Amino acid sequence: MMKNYLPRFLSVFLLFILFLSPGLRTPAFGSWDENLWLNMGERLMNRGKYLEALGMFREVVNHSKNIDKKSKALFLISQTESRYLDKKDSALKRFRSIIHHYPGTKAASKSLFQSGIIYFDQKKYQKAAEAFREYIQKYPTGDHKKAAKVWEEIAGPLIISKGKDGSPHEKNITSRSRFLTCDIRVLIKKKVHKTILTSQKQITVSNLINGKLIYSGWGPLKFGWNKKFLVLNGKPLPYVSCRIASDATAVKVDDVPYRGSFIISAKPKGLRLVNHISLEQYLYGVVPREMPVTWAEHALMAQAVAARTYALYISIKSRHKSYDLESTTASQVYGGYNSESKRSTRAVDATRGKVITHDGKLIIAYFHSSSGGHTEDPANVWNTGEIPYLHGIPDLYSDKSPQEKWEYFLSYSDALKRLKEYGLNISRLNRLKIIDKSKSGRYRKVIVYSNKGVYKISSNHFRATVGETRLKSTLFNMIHRPEGILFQGKGYGHGVGMSQWGARRMAQTGLTYQKILKYYYRDIKIVTLKS
Repeated sequence: MMKNYLPRFLSVFLLFILFLSPGLRTPAFGSWDENLWLNMGERLMNRGKYLEALGMFREVVNHSKNIDKKSKALFLISQTESRYLDKKDSALKRFRSIIHHYPGTKAASKSLFQSGIIYFDQKKYQKAAEAFREYIQKYPTGDHKKAAKVWEEIAGPLIISKGKDGSPHEKNITSRSRFLTCDIRVLIKKKVHKTILTSQKQITVSNLINGKLIYSGWGPLKFGWNKKFLVLNGKPLPYVSCRIASDATAVKVDDVPYRGSFIISAKPKGLRLVNHISLEQYLYGVVPREMPVTWAEHALMAQAVAARTYALYISIKSRHKSYDLESTTASQVYGGYNSESKRSTRAVDATRGKVITHDGKLIIAYFHSSSGGHTEDPANVWNTGEIPYLHGIPDLYSDKSPQEKWEYFLSYSDALKRLKEYGLNISRLNRLKIIDKSKSGRYRKVIVYSNKGVYKISSNHFRATVGETRLKSTLFNMIHRPEGILFQGKGYGHGVGMSQWGARRMAQTGLTYQKILKYYYRDIKIVTLKS
């Protein structure tokens, strides 16, 4: 009898072993550090990378089993849409969904309060008052209790007056002339313990609160940090923040000259220095760092208009923060006075005040190095909703860039290390697989098979994990080798919006900057801000 049952027993045993093998079965989704991704998303949102932030938050929504984390991610998506992307109806719908499906979470209380804010902005004062009243009743000890009472009191009289509050409605950005001459606030130093400012002319330091003069002379200014207050030339100051100004064309910060004035602040982790500079002068230091100054004139002009529009959009949305943009690739690369060039400055001056609008509003003028032959929908990169002016298009002008084709070999050990650093709780990588191909040829998802389960992450986040200068784009294919994976791809960057190499080639063929911009951004108008 043993002989009769042995073959069957061995077959069942082998099947059992195969099922247990992580590389051969299809396990449940693995665990990962949700807080890491939420924090990265919030950092991106604060830097003005709104679409990138949405992508991070949606990863949490798609994979988290923790109600608090998922509801928080949904709230952050709604907040990003309402505050930064002018999608108030979409945000309002999601806020109400959070209130209904996650009633016991902190996100639900925040969503109820934010619903009232949106209703008020939409001049729906009756609904706003009801939302604030409901918040007070449901959350008598809530974080926004006092604010909700104030908003309810404000909304009451407006209901009686049929919602006419007399405030002007500025739909068209061209009516906002103040933005043409406003200062752009650029973060150029953070978390440093000392910095030196010098000037060829007299330089002043004043109290940011009352304007009281603290120092006036020829410098240099040696600022230090004692964890609570500023230190100037070895002398502790009873101030957290100061303003620095000079009549010189530029002030050197650690030997790098910048136009404009500065706000220096003592923060818990070091000094923060923010350069306050006019919009057009800011562009003098951006365009030559974002595009080679030897390129055709109209390519530089297209870059100037795109960079101006992007900077202005972010600055409008950042008035509640202490700075608008960073000087690195986290925003737009800003090199200060030394990076300026006559050709790029001429492109900025020739397009002075010109911005890109859609439906009377500024667009988020995303751009990248090279599309690889087809630009991409932002929904396929960051899992956002539709953004009408950023549709992916066939791009024949980008097929002859230095990044037309590229290769990168990623060892399994390096891949494992980077995936672990990115929050995946794994100790062995079995294989990778790309799925869900978009019309541009890019794969939307990468599946990670590991000893701890299966992880499905966006291709864009996988690219960020490996390194964006290594995997130059998500327009790639994979070839598995014994020691790792060979990536073969095209293009450089996320592929959304204007291709800089495409703009170069279009300008070389005689096309104007207006035609370049209207090719990459759909159904847009190029308007001039009133001065």
